Amino acid sequence: MITARSPGSTGVIWTGHGRMRRDQHGEWDPPLQFPQRHRPLFRNALELLAFGRPRLECLGWKVLVEGHLLHLEDPEGLPLAGSPGPPSASSRRSSPRDQASIRRTARLVGRSTLQWVDARGQLVEKRAILRDLTFGQRVAEEEAEHLAAYFVETDQWRRMFSGEIDVVYGPKGSGKSAIYSILLARADDLFDRGIIVEPAENPRGAPAFQDLVADPPASEREFISIWKLYLLSLLGRVVRDFDIRTDDARELLTALDSASLVTTKTPLRRVLTGAVQQARKLLSAESYEGGLKLDPGTGAPTGLTIKVTLREPTPEERAAGLRSVNDLFELADSALRDSGLSIWILLDRLDVAFSDSLELEKNALRALFKVYLDLLRYEAVCLKIFLRTDIWQQVTEEGFREASHITREMTISWEPQSLLNLIVRRLVQNENVRDSFVVAPERVLSNVEDQQHLFYRIFPPQVDPGRRKLTTVDWVLSRTRDGTSRTAPREVIHLLSSVRDVQLQRLEVGDADPPDENLFSRVAIKEALPEVSRVRLEKTLYAENAELAQYMKALEGEKTHQSVASLARVWDLDPASAREIAIRLSDIGFFEPRGTKQEPTFWVPFLYRPALQMIQGSADQIAADSSASDEEEEEDEAPERA
Repeated sequence: MITARSPGSTGVIWTGHGRMRRDQHGEWDPPLQFPQRHRPLFRNALELLAFGRPRLECLGWKVLVEGHLLHLEDPEGLPLAGSPGPPSASSRRSSPRDQASIRRTARLVGRSTLQWVDARGQLVEKRAILRDLTFGQRVAEEEAEHLAAYFVETDQWRRMFSGEIDVVYGPKGSGKSAIYSILLARADDLFDRGIIVEPAENPRGAPAFQDLVADPPASEREFISIWKLYLLSLLGRVVRDFDIRTDDARELLTALDSASLVTTKTPLRRVLTGAVQQARKLLSAESYEGGLKLDPGTGAPTGLTIKVTLREPTPEERAAGLRSVNDLFELADSALRDSGLSIWILLDRLDVAFSDSLELEKNALRALFKVYLDLLRYEAVCLKIFLRTDIWQQVTEEGFREASHITREMTISWEPQSLLNLIVRRLVQNENVRDSFVVAPERVLSNVEDQQHLFYRIFPPQVDPGRRKLTTVDWVLSRTRDGTSRTAPREVIHLLSSVRDVQLQRLEVGDADPPDENLFSRVAIKEALPEVSRVRLEKTLYAENAELAQYMKALEGEKTHQSVASLARVWDLDPASAREIAIRLSDIGFFEPRGTKQEPTFWVPFLYRPALQMIQGSADQIAADSSASDEEEEEDEAPERA
């Protein structure tokens, strides 16, 4: 019987020969006392036991050696907790599920590699594990069913879920839509807190606002009116769906019905169309001779049966039953509060909705944020807006005084450890990985060291070997980072998915298995990067910045570090024009700006180099000291550790 405990970087083994400890150099003390021909076999067994199930304090195994097969079984059950040392008789039971999950047969290949045999005695090849392995989808909308299992609950998420944050900024692929989708998925949890979640944009498919591109609002005032009537329609729909019957609720629905605003469960596009039509009718009526006309006999507005106005009504108009849109928001807020409820109206995918017109996008978003600020006065009505960082910058670049009043905001950022957690979280969702590497997901995901250990059982320690070279995790993050120094989860997931595809293809044509327990080789990781580079360049940068695509394409085969003079030569422009284009390319993350303000230089991140087949190094026009500095950074060395 062998029992293993893994308290950290060292392992403690109890055998029939007594207690042995693995020191920081990986050696067992005292030395293994098994027959010489079986020592490599038992060394692998001890490795598997001591480090294969991290943080389980006690595991009992029956070890049988038959030729080149090593059987690891415990037919009597395994204790899941206990003091260091052999398990007592009273702690030897575990659930059938636990027993099934840890019953394994390991096969020694060479002197260091263990392969696994399934419950039917069939050899589980690495190729079979890879066939079933997935890192999920790059886009949150495409993995809604599995997103809850993959989702990394960061402090930023907790602040959002608690209601502290209203506006979420982030680069493309940073996880905004994932937060949006998880909020929708946890609508029941939020309802338990009295919060109703209502999406104001389709999570997938055609955006509700797409039709506005063909017939855009003529002014910012018209856009504000459309936003307010659209949001009131959604509020009316919630009041009707939840059967709220207060006096304020009835007055709200009567006013909305009089304005023919859609308050039933219909597609959002129809709801928006109704809001657009009524906004234009009201604006047209109110602009005619300065306002609405009242019938002297009845006191009602003439020519209209609508009881809604976009401006504040006069006392006479109010007495006749006319209500402003702000009055209706107050009625909705009061009706919700009296019912012990509040509502979060979620807005995402705004970049997709207005992608065909930059000017329309700016007008729409400026109007939206003005409406957001107007609604802050209400206790039970709250907008939650998800917006790309670069689009927000476009909205504010010409000045937006209201921006300083938007304080309940956050920008999504990912630290290396959060990204590692994301990778491991997706790995352990694969049953084959859990079984083959004997992983308890909840334990691994709660400990940083365990996550690192599992990652490096599956991946090689480095992609480029060398004492001063990056670890594999750092290599992956550096190759998926753009010129703004941000690494988006979308590119990390894409790279790892491509690594899986490349590795599987190599094994299927007869390539040798990666060494040890690794599922992936260094070569497969490097070969996967060009596809990620091409997709990012073509489907994001080229597609969203068509006017700049020619300048990026012109750098194919050029050096990775450019000066204004070298860019002017490549682009056949004067230096001032070349500098302006380079700054715009820096804004979208194609370049990382370097040098000084007086003499800027522009460095292409690793993410875009393979697609453009660029040559590492500095252009001739860059000064010698800048070139030397660039050469040192291009070495891609890991920092020295004391």
